[in-house]
Amino acid sequence: MPPKRGMGHKLPLSAMSLLDEEWLRQQYCEALKPAPLIAVELGVDGATVFRWLRRHRIPCRQWHRPRRKHPELSDENWLREQYATKSSTEIGLSIGVSGPQVCVALKRFGIQMTFSKHQSRIHKTSPRAAAQRREKLGRHPSKLQRMLGLALYRAGFSDIRHEEPFGAYSVDWYSPSLSLAFEADGSWHGMPGHAERDAARDGILVEQHGVAVARFNTIDIRRLYQKEA
Repeated sequence: MPPKRGMGHKLPLSAMSLLDEEWLRQQYCEALKPAPLIAVELGVDGATVFRWLRRHRIPCRQWHRPRRKHPELSDENWLREQYATKSSTEIGLSIGVSGPQVCVALKRFGIQMTFSKHQSRIHKTSPRAAAQRREKLGRHPSKLQRMLGLALYRAGFSDIRHEEPFGAYSVDWYSPSLSLAFEADGSWHGMPGHAERDAARDGILVEQHGVAVARFNTIDIRRLYQKEA
């Protein structure tokens, strides 16, 4: 079904391919690319890709489907060559897997991995410390989180929960009926290296918990809040 007139007027030029149902169906159904990977390639967030999948009436895949085999992760020489110049997240995005899957392959071959200070702190987070952090954040949501939550509730997401826990992580808002998390990304998410950390975290949520993540920056949240007011 062709999209209605004017439906793509807010899309950036790099993402105009989403208007083409045949192209999106080929990428998502035939090439089996996950929606987050399509989003990265087009320079938009995952929620935008999911929105266009629904508009074109393309059925979304279940996250518990059997995993595809990736021969690249069994090639030690290829992994060493790639990891010399790329992060595990970048390698994962290039072949359609998550960063943690790449880390497992690196560890299997004994390839020394390097972590930033932020990543090391996350990997060492204990369940107790994570629970304490969730409790603190649950009592004191930020202004940006409150705006996003209110806009989502007005838009019809009446089942959303705040600071829903998933292992050592928690998400700003979570819709159980859709298995979809909503993250309010402040200005600090635009700092160097933060996008890679977000992508690695999203990959863990998808692979280990079956939760897709839709991220909204400050501008997106303010527009959504004003639209749904």
